[in-house]
Amino acid sequence: KDSHPISISEQILSESYGGTKPLFITFTGNILSPEVLKAMMDLENYMKESPLIGSTQSVADVVRELNKKIGGENKIPDDEASIGQLWFLLDQQESISRLVSPEQDQALIIAKFQDIGDRSTIELTDYMQSYFDSHQSENYTIQMTGMPFINKKLSDNLLYSQIVSLIIAIILVMTIVSLMLRSFVRGIY
Repeated sequence: KDSHPISISEQILSESYGGTKPLFITFTGNILSPEVLKAMMDLENYMKESPLIGSTQSVADVVRELNKKIGGENKIPDDEASIGQLWFLLDQQESISRLVSPEQDQALIIAKFQDIGDRSTIELTDYMQSYFDSHQSENYTIQMTGMPFINKKLSDNLLYSQIVSLIIAIILVMTIVSLMLRSFVRGIY
């Protein structure tokens, strides 16, 4: 219900902080590669188009912003050497360790998911999957995780297990009744 205190709290937090449920997109590959950083930036822009995503944050944002301040261009540099020079300045920042692995082979896009109803997780999953299907590369992989998707998988597994349990229960009841009546046909009816 929209008037329930939990729903009201969720709405306030979504409006004030961009969402309440973290969503993580993991890129695996050479994170200092222009191709990977540009792909991260492209995915972030795609995510921001969805009303279900409140905000995003990644190392691609930081590199682009630093390049804007130092080089005057609001974009990811086109060569790895320029990115390496920017990385030299970023490498000592403690906040970068939240976004990039020490080996620089994995990076995160952290997004805030605005849960606005029962179908919002399914809608976001479909929205993101359409992007993943059309943007694949041999140089990096993309994986999506976070509580919204864990909850969706749990819900799907719960539904499946309930259906299987119901089928097993019906078969067992029919078998017991058939044995008691000493007739399979009468056990069904």
